[in-house]
Amino acid sequence: MTRSRVRHVAGLAVAGLALTGAIGVSATTIAAPASAAENSIRVITHNVAKKPSALGGAIRKANATQGPEFVLLQEVCSSMVKRLQDDLGYTTFRPRRTAAKCGTNGSVGEATVWTGSGAAAAPR
Repeated sequence: MTRSRVRHVAGLAVAGLALTGAIGVSATTIAAPASAAENSIRVITHNVAKKPSALGGAIRKANATQGPEFVLLQEVCSSMVKRLQDDLGYTTFRPRRTAAKCGTNGSVGEATVWTGSGAAAAPR
């Protein structure tokens, strides 16, 4: 994934969570310079390629850093979502298609994890 695409995906994740009320974000927070760490949003993005070992690596990376607010994961099997919720925090999953590597009736898609507090599912 290119750097500009990662920024775009991260921006969409922040905007989506802000709109649902899961977090409060202002335009100044998103546009803060890198030197303003206290006003920055930390994001980790990783393609797990439907591999449990790669998912474990992404979880270890998230836990080894200063705690990202967002973890954005691509090619996540639907069966991996519970582990993400248990190990990292509030997780949303968007299935894209079924995948044989994800088991019978398993789907693959993208997962967004909010590791901060106060996250709750938006009413539908």
